[in-house]
Amino acid sequence: MRYALRQLRRTPVFTLTVLLTLALGIGVNAAIFSVVDTVLLRPLDYRNADRIVGIESRFVAENRSIPRIGGDDFKDLAAQSKLIEATAYYQSSQDGLQLNGHAVYTRMAYPSPLFGTVLGLTPVEGRLFSNSAEAKNEVLISAAFAEENFGSVHNALNKPVQYDGATRTIVGILPTAFTFPNRSSVWIGQDPNPEVPNRTAYNQRALARMKPGVTIEQVNAELATISAQLAAAYPEDKGKILTVVPLQEQIVGSVRPVFRAIMGAVLVILLIVCANIGHLQLVRATRRQQQVALCTALGARRGHLAMQALLQAVLLAMGGAALGLLLGIPLLRLILRFAPPGLPRLLEIRLNPDVFVVCFAVALLTMAITAILPVWRSWHVDPSTALKQDSSRGLTGESHTLRTALIVGEIALTFVLSVASILLVQQMIGFSHAAFGFDPDRLLLVDTHAPARSADERMTNSAAPVHRLDALLQRVGQVPGIDHIAAVGGAPMAQGTSSVGYAIHGRTSFTPGAKLANANIVPITPDYFTTMQIPLLSGRALASTDTFTNQTVVVISKSLAQQQFANDNPIGHEIMCGYDAPLRWYTIVGVVDDVLQDSPASKPAPTFYVPIAQHPARAADVAIVARTHGDPALMQQTIDKAIRDIDPSIATTASTMRQEMGASLRAQTFMTGLFASFALLSIVLAAVGMYGVTAYTVAQRKFEFALRFAFGADRRQVFTMVLSSSATMAVLGLAIGALLAVGITRLLGSILTDVKILNPATWLLASALIVLITLAATLIPARRAAATSPMEALRSE
Repeated sequence: MRYALRQLRRTPVFTLTVLLTLALGIGVNAAIFSVVDTVLLRPLDYRNADRIVGIESRFVAENRSIPRIGGDDFKDLAAQSKLIEATAYYQSSQDGLQLNGHAVYTRMAYPSPLFGTVLGLTPVEGRLFSNSAEAKNEVLISAAFAEENFGSVHNALNKPVQYDGATRTIVGILPTAFTFPNRSSVWIGQDPNPEVPNRTAYNQRALARMKPGVTIEQVNAELATISAQLAAAYPEDKGKILTVVPLQEQIVGSVRPVFRAIMGAVLVILLIVCANIGHLQLVRATRRQQQVALCTALGARRGHLAMQALLQAVLLAMGGAALGLLLGIPLLRLILRFAPPGLPRLLEIRLNPDVFVVCFAVALLTMAITAILPVWRSWHVDPSTALKQDSSRGLTGESHTLRTALIVGEIALTFVLSVASILLVQQMIGFSHAAFGFDPDRLLLVDTHAPARSADERMTNSAAPVHRLDALLQRVGQVPGIDHIAAVGGAPMAQGTSSVGYAIHGRTSFTPGAKLANANIVPITPDYFTTMQIPLLSGRALASTDTFTNQTVVVISKSLAQQQFANDNPIGHEIMCGYDAPLRWYTIVGVVDDVLQDSPASKPAPTFYVPIAQHPARAADVAIVARTHGDPALMQQTIDKAIRDIDPSIATTASTMRQEMGASLRAQTFMTGLFASFALLSIVLAAVGMYGVTAYTVAQRKFEFALRFAFGADRRQVFTMVLSSSATMAVLGLAIGALLAVGITRLLGSILTDVKILNPATWLLASALIVLITLAATLIPARRAAATSPMEALRSE
């Protein structure tokens, strides 16, 4: 051990370079593996998490599933299943809660009574929901929410809160780490059975806890039988099968392809690190070949020499792993800082013992692999030949061939990462220049929740919420700096749009079991199109005369008009949807341009725009959109204060449209940033490797260059010869990398949805970048070769 440490101390440049290179690779892998381990691999942190499943509705003819269930389907499943121990449904949104003296706008969930039982939750204080209709009067909050709004967990327990005009009691405090679903901090209890019993209104998600010893396959077999019975009894259930999947898969399944791609990228980085360390090991072995030969000639056993080399590799692995873990901590913090808020299990991510074990194993494997080849080569060295050979020029061309192969491999892998990152950057640029359908500049969004003033308002189509909203818009619209103002139930980029099935009068009927098309439905006030600057293409916009007592009207988007009325004028046609009760026919009065509703990465969806005045129950939860004269960010506090002055019970949260657009692209931005960082890191490592190989080769060929100069060679010829050798390696690496990139980028098809993968410009750009970096890394050794002094080189020989 001491001899191995002494050998490493005698070569400080080699030791330090290997440690830093290995630490870089281990640090990146430790940070990413910590995320992957928590998000994808670790079981959910619930009691008997393997027994918790999510319930889905699968449509056989369309070969698709949705993670939601109809109200009566949930009720029948809960009553008829013999293999399920408990069931619960839930919804979630951002909403307002009225506390003592102020209102807060936060993420909420609306679960049925057995929600906590299904998940196996244990409150920090208090209890879970009552298993009865009494749960509708109960609230659970997180410990963090309790401390922020009540001062402590103990102070919050049994306190009354107001939600939607009704008083409820906080009966339990849940751990801060529990945020299911969708980063919720407040859970409002619901009735044991869904409020909307419709079998085709998929308004809720559902969970179940299987009985001990029961498998998912057994439950799905039972649900197939129950689904067949429901389909025979109810026409709307024909072609639909209820299924279950592990809850963990339902939560993280959508991000699995993304993290597989990210994990693949960091493994590429690790391979490049291995190649660089392998090159360093070969150089060191070549320089030490006379020492090894001398030890062998003096009787040292080859096995003992091999053990010394492997022991040094172990020491380097331990040091590199330790440094890598230290580097991984700030890297993980940086990743979590820029991670999208919607990343599943985000609050659970941290370095854990599994990561330490994996990192040490990876470091040990890396060093073992890179040490074995030089050891194996040393066993095939003839001591007498090695002692005669000048170690500065190496023993044979075999070592040079191996180093060249390693650099070619590095270039190939770097090219793959470069292509992937350039494609992701191109996609992000495309998103930023997409046709949004409205002008996002100088636009402020204020999400609001106004509580109902009475039970009648919650249960009837009272016009009172609409009148209060009109008064609010009028008062806020008088704030200096606002040009236009309107309200919308589901603003673009805010992820709050409802979707409905619809029928067209004279073509389809809105009856149970009917195959209906789907469209987004957005309730708005009359000035919405003007405020958002959405072009009106035909007909008229919604007007202040479109009230509840007048003819029910709707404006449709261009894509819906093209989809349903390609050869007809849509104006005057009638549609019906299940947006509210009783069902009514809506008359189409206008067509507007398409809008990217979900994010700049989405496609325009068929959309209905309906007047809030004709759907008064929607007036309580709206976003106020204001077109400002200047920077909307400077108006946030002013407008927020104006709303609180008018009605302090209204909960609000404000942001600019540009901020909302950025938030909607956080996942794509995160992915692009990671791949760009990996590509940059791989380019740096490849450049260092190329410089090392070229510099060492030049040093080995110093005598050859001296002879060339002695026989009249021009220095420019030697300079060009060195550059051309590097260029040859670059071209060979690019050829291999192109073959790899074709296959690997196709695996990113689910991520690269808006760019052409085999785009010649992209591939040429990546190739030019690699060639330029290669030549830049070779420039100094090439100039050194051209500056070789023939007399000094020949004298040294």
